[in-house]
Amino acid sequence: MTDERLRTFRKITSQNAWICALGFILVGVLLLLLSGSDGFRDGHPSRQAFICQLGGLLIATGLLTVCWEARGRRTFADEILAITNVSGDITRAGIRRVTGRYLEEVAWAEWFRDVHELDIVVAYARTWRHTHHGRLETAVRSGATVRVFLPDPGKDLMVRVLADRFGSDADTVRREIEDSVRFYQDLGSSSGNRVQVRLHTADPVFSCYRFDGRAVITLYSHARERRTHVPTLVVGEGDLYDFVRGEIEALVRESELSRRS
Repeated sequence: MTDERLRTFRKITSQNAWICALGFILVGVLLLLLSGSDGFRDGHPSRQAFICQLGGLLIATGLLTVCWEARGRRTFADEILAITNVSGDITRAGIRRVTGRYLEEVAWAEWFRDVHELDIVVAYARTWRHTHHGRLETAVRSGATVRVFLPDPGKDLMVRVLADRFGSDADTVRREIEDSVRFYQDLGSSSGNRVQVRLHTADPVFSCYRFDGRAVITLYSHARERRTHVPTLVVGEGDLYDFVRGEIEALVRESELSRRS
């Protein structure tokens, strides 16, 4: 529907509403006048009461219609439009859930159960990998392929940046990354070498875990302290998932395979 036709439709609808409202009010006034006439007042008290009440109801209905048309309908339409737009944005983004407790409130067990391709983009994620050690081993033994993208611990500048962000020191962060590298290399060695560890030099600004057509995105905090509640988005296919895929493809181009020393 074009804008001109939409304006014409709204104008006709508004005019019809005003006509109905004025009609209700006019009929209601006539009924009130009729109920107050001598014939009804003297000989038909019950009929007089009914007509009086009906007239009052019609007037009230007309006034409510006027109020609705003057203000209520537009407010309601604006609210519905706002809700619809937000819902549409969420649908296009592919957001399935937003939580602050990504370790407990994401259905990790379900996702690990049938995963075929798993991409992990983290700084080192010690707690996450130890929590899901058994599930990682089971997934890889079941035929899943895993790609892990970690910061290159040999790049001093990036290690210092991460240490400052996490409120730690460079040596500690470097050890954490190296521990993570060894963890996933050992996982690959014991599971048919279906685990690929890649080191990159990009400054990590979020963590993500891609399970086939779904992903979990966790944000980093600007506060230099460890937090138990981390803003987390659980997404399916949509704009955010496409963004994650694009970031991972970029990391593939800009990273190198880590070889066991």
